Amino acid sequence: MFNYNSSRVRNPKLLAIVAGITGLLVLALGVWLWQQDAGFRANALPATGKVVAMKTDDSGREPSYRPMFEFTDNQGVVQRVPAARQDPQYRFARDELVPILYVPGNLDKVLVNNGQQPDGYGPTIMLGSLIFFVPALLAFLVHRRRQAVAPARVFLPEDEAFDDKLRRTMMGYGGWFLENPLRMAKILGVLGILCMLAGVAVIRDTNAFMASAKPVMAMVTAQQSDSSGFRPTLMFTDADGVKRSAQTALSDSSYDFEIGQQVQVYANPDQPDTVRVVDGVGAGVFGYGLVLFSVILLGLTLYALGIHRTYQKERKRRKAAA
Repeated sequence: MFNYNSSRVRNPKLLAIVAGITGLLVLALGVWLWQQDAGFRANALPATGKVVAMKTDDSGREPSYRPMFEFTDNQGVVQRVPAARQDPQYRFARDELVPILYVPGNLDKVLVNNGQQPDGYGPTIMLGSLIFFVPALLAFLVHRRRQAVAPARVFLPEDEAFDDKLRRTMMGYGGWFLENPLRMAKILGVLGILCMLAGVAVIRDTNAFMASAKPVMAMVTAQQSDSSGFRPTLMFTDADGVKRSAQTALSDSSYDFEIGQQVQVYANPDQPDTVRVVDGVGAGVFGYGLVLFSVILLGLTLYALGIHRTYQKERKRRKAAA
């Protein structure tokens, strides 16, 4: 078992900060997913769906199934949409009637309602944040203990033997930060600025599109795949009653739709060649993710600069004392 109090943990404070921030991000993701599920169930209506197709995924230890349901919504319109999740318990027979839940006007999420479906990933991810909080707490306790039993001093990279330095750099937490913090600050700073600029550009483009966009129901007529995922072509009737065909603005792995499936999208009359899928990457989530990632990178940049400044002060102190 790894000894958190061993000399291999060169900077327990760094480990506590990195693990703690990661744990907070994982916890925030779990809370967001839990709120999404709670909001869905608060507005969902029950219906009976007939299984008209079944997609099987054999990549795991046991097969998972994702049924396609056909049902009549509260407006009397026949809808054909897949379940929002795949699960080994969804091994239904063709034409089997299954109780489902859906939100009127938003058919991107249809859940099985037979009492055997999973409750959602939110609580699981929230519990999984302990994987990061526990090491963060242990590292913080190690840091406090070292401060209590030994006088504070700066341990420079040149104080190490070559073997210890190599081991820490290749396997230890924060190795590259401690070895050359100024170089790490430059690399992370450039990456953080680029991610921030890209995220802001995506958000601005999304907001400009959504300012004049209207929600419409569209039918998937074609499916194009690339390295990023799927980019479907959808046919819909716009606000003027004109039938149009357009592709999604971006491709994403979650856009694995079936031909003939009905999907709610946003269409902008000023940009008739593209549509954006509700609650997907096209709705701006990708841009906000880039901004959040850039904040993390820029925070680590400031931390690396702090280490570099500490090194400079210690080297000047030693030089003056020599």
